[in-house]
Amino acid sequence: MTQENQVNETESEKKVEETTTESTTPEVTPEPEQASASTEESNSNAEAKESDEVATETPEAAAEEKPAEAAAEPAEEAPVETPAEVPAEAPAQAEGDAKQEEKPAEAKTEAASDETDSSEEEESFEDLLAKYDSFREYRPGEIVEGTVVSLTEKDVLVDIGARVEAVFPASELQASETGEEVVLTDGDKIKVMIVRFSPVSNSIPVSFERARVSKVWDEIEEHVNEEKTIKGKVVEKVKGGFIVDIGVRAFLPTSLATMKPQKDYSNLIGEVYDFNIVKLQRRRGNVILSRKELLVKEHEDKRRELLDVLKEGAVVKGTVKSLTDYGAFIDLGGMDGLLHVTDMSWGRVAHPKDMIQVGDEIEAKVLRLDLEKEKVSLSMKHMLPDPWLNAVEAYQPGTLLSGKVLNVATYGAFVELEPGVEGLIHVSEMSWTKVVRNASQMLKKGDEVEVIVLDVDPENRKISLSLRQTKENPWETLGQRFPGGSRVMGKVRNITEFGAFVEIEEGIDGLVHVSDFAWGVKNANPNDYVKKGEEVEVYILSVDSENQKVSLSIKKLTPDPWVEFLNDFKEGQVVKAPIVRITDFGVFLKLSEFVDGLIHQGDLNIERNSKPADVYKEGDEITAMITRISRKDKKVYLSIRRMIVEEERRAIREYTNNQNEGGAKMGDFMKDLM
Repeated sequence: MTQENQVNETESEKKVEETTTESTTPEVTPEPEQASASTEESNSNAEAKESDEVATETPEAAAEEKPAEAAAEPAEEAPVETPAEVPAEAPAQAEGDAKQEEKPAEAKTEAASDETDSSEEEESFEDLLAKYDSFREYRPGEIVEGTVVSLTEKDVLVDIGARVEAVFPASELQASETGEEVVLTDGDKIKVMIVRFSPVSNSIPVSFERARVSKVWDEIEEHVNEEKTIKGKVVEKVKGGFIVDIGVRAFLPTSLATMKPQKDYSNLIGEVYDFNIVKLQRRRGNVILSRKELLVKEHEDKRRELLDVLKEGAVVKGTVKSLTDYGAFIDLGGMDGLLHVTDMSWGRVAHPKDMIQVGDEIEAKVLRLDLEKEKVSLSMKHMLPDPWLNAVEAYQPGTLLSGKVLNVATYGAFVELEPGVEGLIHVSEMSWTKVVRNASQMLKKGDEVEVIVLDVDPENRKISLSLRQTKENPWETLGQRFPGGSRVMGKVRNITEFGAFVEIEEGIDGLVHVSDFAWGVKNANPNDYVKKGEEVEVYILSVDSENQKVSLSIKKLTPDPWVEFLNDFKEGQVVKAPIVRITDFGVFLKLSEFVDGLIHQGDLNIERNSKPADVYKEGDEITAMITRISRKDKKVYLSIRRMIVEEERRAIREYTNNQNEGGAKMGDFMKDLM
C-alpha cells in the first residue's frame, strides 16, 4: 500500500469523526515520523478487530464510499464503524503507529486535511445528516425501538431513527403462538429486530415476531435463573407428550404431565397450568417442562390440611374424579374417597351418572375412615334425614297416595312415594278383572299413578301397594248382575284343551268346560262348537266372587234329555234298542238321542266262555230290562238274564193264580212259553 493511499485512509477516518455528534473517540493525528510499513500493519489490525464488533456494509456501498481503497484492495471489504462503537484502543494504536511515519508523509496529510476542512464548511446540514446516515449501521439480530408510522394490509412501516423506514409483514401481527391478533395503530411504540441492513436500500427489513420471541426467551431465562414457575397452555398432544404454549412452543413429557399415569389425557388439552422448566436450550429453541413436582407438592400440602380436619361424621367438599358402575371416586384434596351408589340417595339409583357427573363439586359426610389404608367412605344421602323414620305414621294402610313409576319388573312395578321411599305394586294387585302376567301390560316407567297402601314394613323398608283397590271391585256385585240360570251373550276370548273362555263383561271371563258343550258328550272338542272371536249365547251356571270364577254352559240352553228320559223310562221296564258299541265287558244300547244303556257281559245270557263280539254286532236290536238308573251318575244299566228270570217269575205267578181259579194246566203254560 502506497503512502498516498495511507493518507486517503486517514482523511476518511477524520471525516467520520467530524460528522459524529459528541463522539467519545479521540481524534487521531498522524505523525510525520510514522513509518509506512507500521501504519499499514496498524490499520489492518484495527480493521480485523472492528469487523468482529459491527456489521459491515454491502460490497456495493463500500465501493461507493471508498473508491480509492476498493481499487487498491478489491478483495477486502472496508467496514465502516458506528461512531459510538469505535474501540478506544484504535486511536491510541493509530497514534503510536503514526509517530513512525516520515516527515514528507506528514506534510502531505496536513495539506489534504486542510483541503477537507474547507470543503466541509461549505456542506449543508442535510448533506451532513445524509452522510452520517450512510455511515450508521445496524447489526442483524439487533433489537431497536421504533414508532409505527403506517399500516397496510401487507406491511407495517416503523420509524427506527434511520434515513429510511423499517418494514415488516403485517402477517406477523398474527404470528404469535397463541394465535391472538396484535392490534397496532399509528404512533404505537414497538420493538423490532433487524433482519438485514444496507445503507443504499429504500427500507430496512425487520421482524416484529422475532423481537417478541427474543423477549419471551429472555423472560424464560429469567424464570430459570430465579427458579420460578411459568404459566402455559397445553395446546396439542404429540408423540411422547404435549406441546405447551409459554410464548414459544415447549415440550411436556407425558410422564411429567400428571402426578400419576392416566388412561386418558384429553382433559389436559386447552387448560392453563403452572410449570417448572427442567431444561432450556435457547440456541436450539428447546424447552422441557414438568407439572409433576408441582402436583406432588400441592397434593402433600392439601393432604396435610385434610388430615387435620378429617374424621368420621365430618362434612367435606370434593370434586367428582371418576365414575364406575358401583359408585364414584371423590377428590377431597390430597386423598380420594369412595361414594358408593347406595349412599348417593335414600331412593333408588340405577347408575351414579343419574346423580352426579365428573367434575361436579359435592358435599358429603364421612361414614368410615381408615387412615392406615387411606380409605374414606362417603355418603350424600346421610346429609338428609332418613325418610323411613316416620314411614309408619305417614303411610297408614288404606291411605290413598300418588306416586311415579320408577321401575317395572315382571312381578310388579316400583312406585316412588317420596325421595327415598318406594312401594311395590304386585301384578296380582293391578287389576280386578284381568289376569296380569307381566307388570308391563299395565304400567310403564314414568307413569303417574294413584295407589292404596296395603302394608308397611319399616324394618325391611318395604311398602305394599295396590292399584286395583283404587277402583270398585266388580266381582262383589257380579252375582247380582249375572245370577245363576240367566242367559247372556259373550265373546269367545280364548280356547283351550279343557274348554273355552267367554267374556260376559269387560275384563270378566267365564269358562265353558268341555263337558258343558253338548248333552251326552263328556269330553267335547271346543273347536267343534265355538270359534275364537265369535259371539255366542251362554248359560250362567254359577258365580264365585271370592275366587273370581264364573262357570258357563252351552248345552244348558236346550232341555236336559236326561230329565225327559226319566219321564219316559223306569227301572224294571223292558225296552228294545239297537247296539251302538261293543266292548269286552258288555254292549251299549241306544235308549234315546242322548242316553245310552249298558248290558254287562254277565247279563247278556250267553255262554260263559263266549265274548259279546262273538254273539252280537253293532246295529243288532236287543230286548232287555232296565235294572238300575243312577240319577247321580246319569247311567242306565240293563240285563237280558234278569228280564228272562222276571218273565219266568211272572209266568209262574200267572199260573198259580189260574190254578186257584181252575184254569189251564202247567203243561199248557209251558207250551206257551216254548
